[in-house]
Amino acid sequence: MTDIEKRELLVRLAVNVMNWTAKEERNGTAYIDAAGRERFYVWEDGGIDPNWWPLGSINDAWMLVEALANRGLDVLVQMCDGKAHCSIHRAIPSGYTLVRAESAETAPLAISLAADQATREPRT
Repeated sequence: MTDIEKRELLVRLAVNVMNWTAKEERNGTAYIDAAGRERFYVWEDGGIDPNWWPLGSINDAWMLVEALANRGLDVLVQMCDGKAHCSIHRAIPSGYTLVRAESAETAPLAISLAADQATREPRT
């Protein structure tokens, strides 16, 4: 994954999963959580100052899991054959339906990829 792809993924996770606000500033864009804290900053040149990095931190990735749970989604993370697998499910009257599943080298990255894709799906 390129640095540009990582930056774009981070922005989508902040906006679409965490519902954070993008605040345009003189030299770039700050992403602000509901409590008014700046979580990360994207500079005009594309650089990132991350105070929040779910692509590599399990603590930060777990914030995505909690945000998805608040939307009524269940998240399963498991390691198998040296890879992390994350599946996101929605409860339906007859059980559960798979919303999205992704695999990656690490659990934080698998969670991030699955959360990104799950929030791109049309909501029913």
